[in-house]
Amino acid sequence: MDTLPEDLASEPFLTNQHGDRYLYSVNHNTLNNEGARIIHAERFDPLLTRKDKLYFVVGTDSGTLLSYLQDHRPESGTQFVFIEPPELKKRLIEEDLIPDRGWLRVITLDELEQLYDEINLTSYLYIDSVILVKSLAAEYGFLARYHEIFFQLQEQIYQTLWDVQATLGNQPFINRQLENIADNLISSICLKNQFQHRTAVLLAGGPSLDEILPWVKDNRERLAVLAVSRISRRLLEVDLVPDMVFSIDPHQLSFDISREMLRFWQETVFIHVNHVNPKLLSQWRGRSLFVGDRVPWPSELNVTTMPSAGPTVSNFALAVATDMGFDRIILAGVDLCHSQQGFTHARGSNEFQAGPQLSHAGTRVMTNGGWLASTTSDFAAGIRILGAQAATAADRGINIINPAPGAAVIDHVVHLPLDQISLESPEKPVKELLHSLVPPATGEESLAYCQQVAAELTKVHGHLLKIRKLAREAITCNDGLFGRKGKKQHFKYKKRMDKIENRLKNEFSDLSRLIKAYGIRDFLKMTRVDQEAEWTDEEMARAADTYYEAYISTSSRLIDLVKKARTRVESRKAELSSASKLAELADQWRRDGVPGRVMVWLDRTGKAIEDLAENDQALALELQSEFEDLLTTQDTEHARRSRKFASLQGLLGKGLAFFQKQDANALADLITALDNHPDKRARTYQLLFRGYRAELEGNQQDALERYQEIFDRDQDTVLEEALRRISYITLDQQDIDNAELALETLTRISHHYLPRYGDLLRLLGRHQDALNAYISYIEYVPGDIPHLLKVGEYCMDLGIRDGAQTMFQHVLSLEPANARARNLLESL
Repeated sequence: MDTLPEDLASEPFLTNQHGDRYLYSVNHNTLNNEGARIIHAERFDPLLTRKDKLYFVVGTDSGTLLSYLQDHRPESGTQFVFIEPPELKKRLIEEDLIPDRGWLRVITLDELEQLYDEINLTSYLYIDSVILVKSLAAEYGFLARYHEIFFQLQEQIYQTLWDVQATLGNQPFINRQLENIADNLISSICLKNQFQHRTAVLLAGGPSLDEILPWVKDNRERLAVLAVSRISRRLLEVDLVPDMVFSIDPHQLSFDISREMLRFWQETVFIHVNHVNPKLLSQWRGRSLFVGDRVPWPSELNVTTMPSAGPTVSNFALAVATDMGFDRIILAGVDLCHSQQGFTHARGSNEFQAGPQLSHAGTRVMTNGGWLASTTSDFAAGIRILGAQAATAADRGINIINPAPGAAVIDHVVHLPLDQISLESPEKPVKELLHSLVPPATGEESLAYCQQVAAELTKVHGHLLKIRKLAREAITCNDGLFGRKGKKQHFKYKKRMDKIENRLKNEFSDLSRLIKAYGIRDFLKMTRVDQEAEWTDEEMARAADTYYEAYISTSSRLIDLVKKARTRVESRKAELSSASKLAELADQWRRDGVPGRVMVWLDRTGKAIEDLAENDQALALELQSEFEDLLTTQDTEHARRSRKFASLQGLLGKGLAFFQKQDANALADLITALDNHPDKRARTYQLLFRGYRAELEGNQQDALERYQEIFDRDQDTVLEEALRRISYITLDQQDIDNAELALETLTRISHHYLPRYGDLLRLLGRHQDALNAYISYIEYVPGDIPHLLKVGEYCMDLGIRDGAQTMFQHVLSLEPANARARNLLESL
């Protein structure tokens, strides 16, 4: 079986009508309509305008991306690293297509790790500025290796990212931590070791959730039901209220996918990290417990809580459940791989509604049921991390069980079918025990806490103001030290700067560490690439300016955050006062985007809407309506993103990769998954992949029938691939008429196929037609020396001396030292 691997080492570059030189096996016709410059400008110009970014780009679009970027310059601190297969990188070097730019590199995946220090990867990871990008060629995936490269790149970068972020927080998390400070009231430590001799079921969002939900409902009274927030919509659909719901993500997307959890407030306890999305926490009407420090600096406010864990909410929920002391924890929907139908999440999710995700790069892992399933880089990392958690749980005598056949095999997680799991009814219902351990906060407790927080924020606000003032003074001293801005140079300024730095390091050490962690992007600007060269006076002056300007800008941002947190705390205090005005409270809620806070306020003051004054009634109803809109709007950012991820773009390359690896089972999974895809083009891909599978099984006739069905469908790229397969099968079967028809049709799609078509015509003895095909190709690719020599020799065989002489002379004009052309020319 010929799987059509392209010989990138010798494939000639083609030139389109825009003057772009490209390799057909890499780009096909994707650059031909608009031209590379227009396409690359649209995709890459926005990236060039962003500062301090590190872009890893898979593929160079046959080098056209490099040619485009060499005429541009990104903003300061921004770098591009392109990754190509080794043979393609070699071609780019041979063609002199790699520009000499310090901010642009072309490497192979094997060279990536040794480049980390040179590109300062860790610093970019600290500031969350590493971005993975696909070239146009990698998106379409005509060269199947791009899928594997992208997946391996994700794996490598994400693992490094998690290692880095474990040692340093970043801005979004600190922002949310301070936004949530007023509502992080009760520590989760009250649940530690309180659920011994009980069984919990942890519900997550994987496809197997749907299989286990009926069993959970049947055994509801014997289980503690723990759920990640993102499945709340599905739980509402099946009328299952969890005992505990978990959330960790600080971003808006988290609210989009978790907002339905706010319907569970009466019976469920919300367990969350300190930096959870504030729209979830602020609008939660029921009991809640937090994990982590209340503030990002040492403080008496930071009390003992349950341990935190990541990177996913499932990891977090499992860590908390383990610390709560359950004897057994049953995982449901913790699949960490795709279902056989291609879905990544259970029913009720945006991902399920968008359709199966098929075209992404990925690998395959073994499932509990004994088959291989596709997974993504973040899921693959989750498998490793959850295995480590399960090992720790096992050491404590806790059994972690996953009954789903379709879930990935995980170390120390036992696969046990549902019918083999026995349950006993606990003496005290879980909900009753839980609510006795987590009483709702009283107004007095809340007020006392808010007063404590307000005092802390006031103190920190004053310290930050002093730090900013010291940094400003240090810059003035730096001008005097180097005799700038009209100041006479004097060493006394150095002594004053030393005293300032001493105060920052000692008197304000805790806040200085916070400032450097929060503002690391600005502090990194003083880093030099060449660490060994001596500093000039100008460089030292500029570095000191950068250092203290980073102190000023970062402390200013933190001052603003602390002021807003203080304002929010004052608003919470006002919520507890009978003298507060709803209109003033509503202003704060609307600024925060949490109109549902009105329901929290009504609950905690014991009021009903009808008890309010007429104006306040109208306002409360408005806020209620705004809250309901938040919970029901369908066109969210996450829904749009899910539809994008379910796109079929790049699916051809993935299927071709499985075909080249002769993985018939993977192709079968793709075919099954396409049954559920909403895109009407899915049927065409099914036909192609069924043809691939038939070829792998040795059934060429069935494959031909599948490929021929594609002729009735309007999909150029799939049709082209089907024609390629038809040409190979029919040639193998000596079916010359259909082979000729397939190749002739391919030449109308791309002149890339003209040499192959000419070869067939030559074998058939149709010499003039073959020569015409060869010459047509030369008109498109006049620099293809191997082809020129081949046509020249063919002319010699046919006795066309003038034609042969023209071919050999043209070769010598391109490559004067070509001995073969010279010898052939002399032989004429």
